[in-house]
Amino acid sequence: MYPLSYFVSIIEVYPLLESGIFIITVSPDKVCVGHLLRRNCSPVFASMAGFVLFAVFIFIMAASNINSSKSDFFWPLILRGVGLGLVFIPLTTITLSHLEVKYMPAGTALTNMIRQIGGSVSIAIITTFIDFRTKIHYNNLIGYITNNNNLAIERLKLYYNFFISRGSTVAEATNRSYAAMKGTITKQALLLTYNDAFYIIGIFFIICIPFLLAFKSRNKQKNNVSIQGLE
Repeated sequence: MYPLSYFVSIIEVYPLLESGIFIITVSPDKVCVGHLLRRNCSPVFASMAGFVLFAVFIFIMAASNINSSKSDFFWPLILRGVGLGLVFIPLTTITLSHLEVKYMPAGTALTNMIRQIGGSVSIAIITTFIDFRTKIHYNNLIGYITNNNNLAIERLKLYYNFFISRGSTVAEATNRSYAAMKGTITKQALLLTYNDAFYIIGIFFIICIPFLLAFKSRNKQKNNVSIQGLE
């Protein structure tokens, strides 16, 4: 998932390399889902369960704060792995279940193309949203940095004393204190922005769940044919 790796790197829970690994889908989950579908488990209900689990993961992530630690992300990431496994295979099965075997390759290619286009468009939308909302949150937060805000003054003094203790001159310590405060505000603005993005993605997943009921799955033989086409 695109925003996740950047989100965890912003709050410094994981290094950039580890945060990038988060977007990799766990393949054993897909294998288990394939076995479930072979046992006549409805792909519609399996996909609905995946959407619910993934939405729960998203809303948990949306409640994260600057003090979140690695332990706070363990179970949400478990939900994410299981949820993604229950989403991808059943959705593909639903999409291809009504196709004849001879049309299966073309249907699979078309499905993958639409998925890639949808992913690219969604990344563009989320990136634009993050850029727009970050500016709004930053402008709102910067308004609290005034001479009447004791917390802001204390934080600036803390930065100032730190840089003075490191051997900076008065002018350098002052400039670096303001720069450090700006960096803190920017980090908080990004955190709030990603929380907003997670909320929107979670709501989108919840809205999509009722539409899954519009799909009618075929019998077990058709489901097995669809799974074999994926393998």
